[in-house]
Amino acid sequence: MNVTAIDPTAHYLTVWPAGEAQPDSSNLNFYAGTTIPNLVVVKLPSSGKLSVFNSTGSTGIIIDVAGYISSPSSG
Repeated sequence: MNVTAIDPTAHYLTVWPAGEAQPDSSNLNFYAGTTIPNLVVVKLPSSGKLSVFNSTGSTGIIIDVAGYISSPSSG
């Protein structure tokens, strides 16, 4: 998926599957007033829900799911 911070204050975002523990790493780091996109690979749970943590301040966020990785079929 592509995650974009729009007109943020500053710091970072973390994106992870809803219902799971928040990871210790960030997915997108940014400076104040910049629009910054980043490709992020996150497991999308069957609920289709994600959690997003904004470390400080405020930002607009756009998330575009561009594709998915599936398990190989058996046989």
